[in-house]
Amino acid sequence: MLRPSELLLEYGASVSVDCFTTTPVRHLGMGWMASQGAVEKMKDVQLITWKVDRLVHWDIQPICYLNLLVGECHVELPVTVYKLPDQVSISTVGHAGPMIVGKQYELQCDVYNVAPVHLLTVNWYKGQHLVQKTSFSDSTKAPVNQSTRFHMSLSRADNGVRYRCEAELKLSRTKTGAQTSSKVTSQVLGLTVHYSPQIISLVEFFNETTEDGVLNCTVTANPPPTYTWHSENTGKEFNIGHPVLDLSFLRSGNYTCTASNGIGSISKLFVVQAKPRGGSRSIFWAIVGPFVGLAAVMIVGYVLVKRRTIKK
Repeated sequence: MLRPSELLLEYGASVSVDCFTTTPVRHLGMGWMASQGAVEKMKDVQLITWKVDRLVHWDIQPICYLNLLVGECHVELPVTVYKLPDQVSISTVGHAGPMIVGKQYELQCDVYNVAPVHLLTVNWYKGQHLVQKTSFSDSTKAPVNQSTRFHMSLSRADNGVRYRCEAELKLSRTKTGAQTSSKVTSQVLGLTVHYSPQIISLVEFFNETTEDGVLNCTVTANPPPTYTWHSENTGKEFNIGHPVLDLSFLRSGNYTCTASNGIGSISKLFVVQAKPRGGSRSIFWAIVGPFVGLAAVMIVGYVLVKRRTIKK
């Protein structure tokens, strides 16, 4: 019998395992066969220990054997030697610089010098959310470099999102059955996503009852857009670079604003029905004029009557 019955230990760790027999039958000796720390056969013992101060063999298979008068019995000690990765890194595949919304991209996670691969799981995180897990079935026991990729299609909301990957070695279970593990995390990779201008409404109407006193063409875009205005009244571009026009200085007509960046462009039409220039003065004289005229008539009449009175 072995105590413990199996081993999971880190490369370079010390190890000690007892092999003992409870059979009363006389034996010819017992010992350990191993590529590191072998123990010569010993007689007249019921227990023998395999001990290594620093285990450096990856594919070690220790065997405790017992020679009997009629044959031999033996038991193999299952040993798993693990090593945490030296480094974990994340990168884009075949691309550098800003990404474009709607296109497909790949991220790659590289795990360097890890063992054994079958205990490795790579976890992908988008912000704080786990979005993908990748496991491996490779039976290689010595350290290797392992890579895996994550596919993504980008939207506007992905601008500024931070990705990272995590190498997790599932090592053992506690007495309650919970899985214990060790993790090494990559650096954080922030995405810069470029997208064309977007606007909610493509047409907007303005008249003398409109409370908002400006034409606002501001859009969301990355990189920030440039703005140009065109009017049927002028026949040429104006107010270049500004998303806002003051309504109080505009005549009636159609005004088109175009926002554009290196990804695309979009236009918005503003239909303006402005007040006639000087309109407030016309209203004033329409109200006040009759009273002024009546006063003038009364003054003239008074003057005429006064003159007639003097002549008499």
